[in-house]
Amino acid sequence: MPLQEDMIIISDAYTNSDTLWTRLAALLHNEQEGLVVCYLLLEGHKPRHLFEDYLHLFQNVSEINTIRERIKLRLRRNLEFHHFLCALSEQ
Repeated sequence: MPLQEDMIIISDAYTNSDTLWTRLAALLHNEQEGLVVCYLLLEGHKPRHLFEDYLHLFQNVSEINTIRERIKLRLRRNLEFHHFLCALSEQ
């Protein structure tokens, strides 16, 4: 049986003002992470392309890969975000 907190999170997912991007952006720590999410995870670009477009923000492609993995781990561990995604998929 779901916890009351879970039900609140799920019901929150249905509000018009609460979008996926708003939830996701709140979990990102800086501009680099935002770019990694946009370029790699949402648009499907390769890390090399991101590095070439933003040489001033990243030391190398390896740093981009590290940031991507760190974001993915953070999202997997975040139960509130997980519940939000489940609620979206049920709509």
